Amino acid sequence: MDSNTTDFQPRARALAVAAGSRLEQLTSTAVRRIAGLVLMLLPLTAASASASTSVPPCPQLFGSFTGQAPPPGCWRPYGPGSPFNKPIPSGARVAPDSGAIVGQMLSDEVGFAGGKQSFQLQSQGSRPVYWSQPSDPLVTIRCTYLWGPNTCQGANGEVIDGLRIQIPAGAEPEQQSDGHLTVIDQATDVEYDFERASWSGPNELTVASGSEIPISGDGGTGLGGNADAGDFGLLAGIIRPSELKAGAINHALAISVPCTQGYVWPSHGPWGLACSDIGRSAYGALHMGSLLQLRMSDRQIAATGARAWQQAIMRAMARYGLYVNDTNGGTDNQTLELESESDESFTSLGDAPQMQDLLRSFGGQTWSNGAIGVDGVPINVDRLRVVAPCVQHGRCLPKRGRRRRRH
Repeated sequence: MDSNTTDFQPRARALAVAAGSRLEQLTSTAVRRIAGLVLMLLPLTAASASASTSVPPCPQLFGSFTGQAPPPGCWRPYGPGSPFNKPIPSGARVAPDSGAIVGQMLSDEVGFAGGKQSFQLQSQGSRPVYWSQPSDPLVTIRCTYLWGPNTCQGANGEVIDGLRIQIPAGAEPEQQSDGHLTVIDQATDVEYDFERASWSGPNELTVASGSEIPISGDGGTGLGGNADAGDFGLLAGIIRPSELKAGAINHALAISVPCTQGYVWPSHGPWGLACSDIGRSAYGALHMGSLLQLRMSDRQIAATGARAWQQAIMRAMARYGLYVNDTNGGTDNQTLELESESDESFTSLGDAPQMQDLLRSFGGQTWSNGAIGVDGVPINVDRLRVVAPCVQHGRCLPKRGRRRRRH
């Protein structure tokens, strides 16, 4: 989320991150490198059907992406075992508190773009992403451990404080209080995520927290990051311009919400803004890490008559769902905000603003903050449900059937 996210339990967070690190050890770099060079075939499964539709393989291999040539729409980060890349199975178990959560959102008038219910996209986005090359400047990372011990390392236990990595010249953090910045090292198949990043010297980047996580192969899950409240990689769940242009998003989405109560898998702790901190009851509140699903079939989505890019977002909501990855910081108590790639990914390097140009072609208008924004079709939150965490975790116990009485 663009607003500042506050962690209220840094010591507990540090312990949880350390535990998560032990549980999510990386595979070897060599294995990840081989897996990263494999073309990704992305299966699509409708929320209401068991049949799947394959899509053509990506025409471009991981390793050659740059700001001028970012990944095509068919590409997605992480391996097939990532919860972000697993379609929600037909008949998936619903969380016991799903009805209470949806009811409370309706009562509090929480929804996409607040009371209007239309999801929105804007060119400023919330996640600048940079693809490093061996020729890029070598930069030293200085991490301040703002949230306590172990908050400068990710799932692999690699401490980023003092690490030297290559970052494209001109790369800039998100121009909001979270100061997010993501760098993808394609030579080693890793994603570097930073929070509250700022340049403290020509070749020195100071960050409040951050992490290194694998981005491809069996080890790439998108989990165990340390730069947002959900403990996800910052690339996880963001909407990219190339996906909107292609009309298909083959992964779960990430959303920021007004507040949360506790956490569920795949998050590791109750970070972010608690509902009690904004005067709301914890009853019926979302959890950090909750997975929401749009209860619409492909046929129902098509029947809305929405434009191709809007249907792409809606299909992703129905097939893969939306993971709660952050909170709004107290400045917005009504909006479910989709995370998207920021045009800083391109403009800070002197390239054309891809999201801005695309949204303008969709009929977007200039907002008060100077960004180009566009509304999607209205989606009332009563079309949402919360999926039980055990579904994508693969730990749901089989349902018990009734015993038949013998006559």
